[in-house]
Amino acid sequence: MDSKNFTTPFKLLYIATFVTAFLLCGTVNAQLNNMFTDTLNKVLVKRVSQYSLKGVSASVVFSDGSTWKKTEGHAGTQVLDPSMLFEMGSNTKTFTAALILLLEEEGKLSIEDTIYKYLSPLKNVTYGITIRQLLNHTSGLYNYTNHPDFYDKINNSEPGVKWDIDTVLATYVGPKLADPGVTHEYCNTGFILLGKIIEKVEGKPYHVVLREKILDKHNLKHIFLQGYDTFTEQRAETWLSNGVYFDETFVSFLTAAWAAGGIVATAEDLALWAHKLYSGEVLSEASMTKMTTKLKIGNTKYPMGLSMFFTSFLGKQFWGHGGATLQNSEMEYSVSSKYSVVVVCNEQNTYTEALTIKRAIEEVLESSLPPLSVVEAEKPQFNVYPNPANDFVNISIDNAVQNNTVNIYTITGQLVQQYKIESNNLQLHKDNIGTGVFIVEVAADNATATRQRIVLY
Repeated sequence: MDSKNFTTPFKLLYIATFVTAFLLCGTVNAQLNNMFTDTLNKVLVKRVSQYSLKGVSASVVFSDGSTWKKTEGHAGTQVLDPSMLFEMGSNTKTFTAALILLLEEEGKLSIEDTIYKYLSPLKNVTYGITIRQLLNHTSGLYNYTNHPDFYDKINNSEPGVKWDIDTVLATYVGPKLADPGVTHEYCNTGFILLGKIIEKVEGKPYHVVLREKILDKHNLKHIFLQGYDTFTEQRAETWLSNGVYFDETFVSFLTAAWAAGGIVATAEDLALWAHKLYSGEVLSEASMTKMTTKLKIGNTKYPMGLSMFFTSFLGKQFWGHGGATLQNSEMEYSVSSKYSVVVVCNEQNTYTEALTIKRAIEEVLESSLPPLSVVEAEKPQFNVYPNPANDFVNISIDNAVQNNTVNIYTITGQLVQQYKIESNNLQLHKDNIGTGVFIVEVAADNATATRQRIVLY
């Protein structure tokens, strides 16, 4: 059997595996990052090459708290490094939403309050809008980034010029699109208003509240609000769609995004944030219930809660968000397997590529194989041990099976090694096949192949 047979229609055959159990439980002898590092490195390198991307940073925080991180590509002439900061765009909204819910836990506001309990009247911002409606994009407000003059003004700004957020609200918010609570329309304006509410309630600048209540408290040392926080970490600037490297920090755009999209971070720290937030470490159970309750409104364009999106992949549920400034980022958390993943491209207009790389990483971590072709027949049986292993794996094959072929595949279906054996025992060494997650297939004459997953680290 060659690797192309992994894609044929099938009658499902899954052998119970260790990988799912490990992803669901942190009590393992070896850290999960050690088990998956080699495989994930190869997946990232392959995808970056496949899409001819200029630069990508990716990270995973596993259920046991261990992490994987890798960069591939360049920032101008400099090789990317995981310590570099990237634009995380609208992933910023998850921080703003968490701050609002934390303030509600402290009794300082209610998300059912109308916004003018805290703010003075603003042009084109209607009465009766609740904080909840800002959080779930049902305010009916005009999205200021859709204003026909906004991007022209931004693009003609000096890169280092910091925009005043009150000027943004006064200048680029057009007339309302609908009454509050009637329609669902993604709206950056709402999160600028949420940032203003946070400042009003706390009597401090948004970025100070963010640092006190979230960043410092949860040891997120490499997340900053561009134009407001000071930092020494290097920014990975952006490759424009024409192939030119824009090597100046675009402070004007990110300061105009502010509480809706102004955060820069390492991929690792954003993945750590996603893991802490969606695992329930940041908010109370009651607040998490509010955040993760799906919006029910007739025209909802995509499943979402309070500043979070629900997606499904490989039959699993994921929570997360995305971000698109000049760079493109994806952030997600596997609800059942309890890991988070972040992928960010420092290249303009690479949303699809960032999403595809994220899915490729998730496919590895969920240990999901393409369909197997199964014929009704006697199936050879075998055991593998120890599994996972840091040196070699033993394969013990049923005595009744003769003329065995043992095939070793990568998780993506590429044949690594093939053995024709007469013995009932075989030992696989990582020196021969490498490290990572593999598929062991045992096939015999007149019998259907049986597969199991192994990990060598």
